[in-house]
Amino acid sequence: MLPRECSITYRPDIDGLRAVAVLGVVLYHVEPGLVPGGFIGVDVFFVISGFLITSIIDQQQRNGSFSLVRFFERRLRRIAPALLTVVLAVILFAAWWFPPHACVDLGRSVMFTVLSSANYFFLQAADDYFHSPVESLPLLHTWSLSVEEQFYLVFPLLLMAIHRLFPRPSVRVAGLSALAAASFAAAVWRLPTDPASCFYLLPFRGWELLLGSVLALHLANRTEPEPTLRRSSGWMGIVGLALIGTALFAFDRNTPFPGLAALLPCAGAALVIWGGAGTRAAARGPAVRLLASRPLVAIGLISYSVYLWHWPLIVFSRELAPRIPAWGAWVTAISLVAGFLSWRWIERPFLHRGSIATRWVVLIWLAVSSLLLGYARYIRKQDGFLLPPGEQIARILSFNRSLNPYQKLAFDKSVPPDRPFVYGATNAVPRYALWGDSHANAIASVMGDVARTNGQAFKFYGRGGTKPVLGIYSVKSGRPDRRQSDYTPVAFTNLLADTNITTVVLCARWITVLKGEALASKEIPVIWTPFEERSPARVREYFRDRLHDTLRQLQAAGKQVVLLYPTPELGVNGPQAVAAEVLQPEKQLYLPDAHDFFTRQEPILQLFDELTPVPGVIRVRPYRFFLQDGKVAYRDGLVPLYQDDHHLNLVGASRLIPLFQRLFDGTLRDDPSEQSVARPR
Repeated sequence: MLPRECSITYRPDIDGLRAVAVLGVVLYHVEPGLVPGGFIGVDVFFVISGFLITSIIDQQQRNGSFSLVRFFERRLRRIAPALLTVVLAVILFAAWWFPPHACVDLGRSVMFTVLSSANYFFLQAADDYFHSPVESLPLLHTWSLSVEEQFYLVFPLLLMAIHRLFPRPSVRVAGLSALAAASFAAAVWRLPTDPASCFYLLPFRGWELLLGSVLALHLANRTEPEPTLRRSSGWMGIVGLALIGTALFAFDRNTPFPGLAALLPCAGAALVIWGGAGTRAAARGPAVRLLASRPLVAIGLISYSVYLWHWPLIVFSRELAPRIPAWGAWVTAISLVAGFLSWRWIERPFLHRGSIATRWVVLIWLAVSSLLLGYARYIRKQDGFLLPPGEQIARILSFNRSLNPYQKLAFDKSVPPDRPFVYGATNAVPRYALWGDSHANAIASVMGDVARTNGQAFKFYGRGGTKPVLGIYSVKSGRPDRRQSDYTPVAFTNLLADTNITTVVLCARWITVLKGEALASKEIPVIWTPFEERSPARVREYFRDRLHDTLRQLQAAGKQVVLLYPTPELGVNGPQAVAAEVLQPEKQLYLPDAHDFFTRQEPILQLFDELTPVPGVIRVRPYRFFLQDGKVAYRDGLVPLYQDDHHLNLVGASRLIPLFQRLFDGTLRDDPSEQSVARPR
């Protein structure tokens, strides 16, 4: 996604290919259903970048003009100005609009972006269940720039060594091909067990850049006669575009990626570039002529800036106007305009040494980078505030950390399913079990306090994102998430075999089985199913069958089941929302109300209601403790009830004490009167 070079023969078709790639990425981020495989645009960019950078270095090495210092100067001129401008703009907007906690996360991402290691930051964020969703971070897209920047740090040295040690071009091509094959094999091998690393890290993405490098060296030393080039160029371009188009519309977020599937867009990009090589041959290829058309070339020229600006615009526009009509069209258009302005007034002036001297480029880069790193360090120390917060705000924000104090002992991913943590009275035999995901963990400590006062104890079975239903797992690279599929069957087997346990409480963020995590999500969530059809009705049927099967097996083992209905989600960080109301009371903060809750949760509520009558199942509706006068109660005065956007904190969980008391004193019933909470229509 970096801007084109000018020291080799200009290829307008490559700019056209950039346009295809960047439009795929932008449209996918705006509306995934429109171009479900648009994320492969990044892979196309990788192949292009590998091809161009190798062509430049190889040409200069052959004529004796290559300079490592000059190479890094060009990289600095092309990458840094537009990138640092976008980062500064993001910080300025976030300081005005983002709550402090979000600014802490932003500060961390700024630091890693400036240090060309954003991919490692977002890898860590993706693996950390309690981290704020990475999709809300406006610099998320810089992970791919970091992959390329890391490649540029090591590849010139590698190519210099290969050029010196192996003077024969064919040997150099073979060496890079072997390195690319090793990277590809590593990605295919690692993908099933660690898809996040395969997605974010250079060792598993490097083969895509190296594919472009191998192609560059091959074309620079080819000996095919012109008639052969004329015959092959046409079909190469057509097949290449067909492969890219297939990936754009046949892939989606459930496709195991990257890995074998990434061959399709990468091979397509390589064929398109190959088909356009050679002046006279290129003029005959219809695909090349299409890509060299003026509209696509124009978008390709500004593709780097468009890519940089589009994701922050998407994130901020969702914050400011989440329900604006034709939102996607507006964001796409604004991204193109911002990309053009950035290209015209930021990229171009820095590209030519005659415009801005190298020493000034370096000084500006050092000064701005130091400023950004200073901001990142300062904002983290200040808990996200540019100025130290007052005592009142600090107390409100402290409820971000109002967490289950036994979380590390009971809920950590290292806790084995056959040795669950026990809450409650230490001298009591556990006759209860709480089984669920992080929503269960959020209430476990308070539930344990009530158990202790009643002389009872319960075992806790839980893991992040793991639903307490046999056969329901998140999908990872087209397969069930092993962290869940390895845990749930063992936990379930232990529950069935434990004759002391007579009551099992099921608690989870249920709606994510049938809908996405975002409140406004219209997508089918990433839930593994043994069938390919993923319509909402089919997924709902599968979940219902698995739930019924789980309940039947628990009942057959003599267990009574308490099924907890969902609690409301906020969509915003609860303590931050309360702090924002105190700091900026004039701002209208949108929060979901009772109607929003019932609209989103209707599929789950209806499915649970349809269980009537099921012997041995008690259904409990904790949401009634959080719906007041048609609103969602997310605070008690200035005391937040949530630790983030959907997990209760200890104060919020304390609202459920009456339910827990009835559970442990044996008076909890599946009372139809609990359904009397009026659902807005």
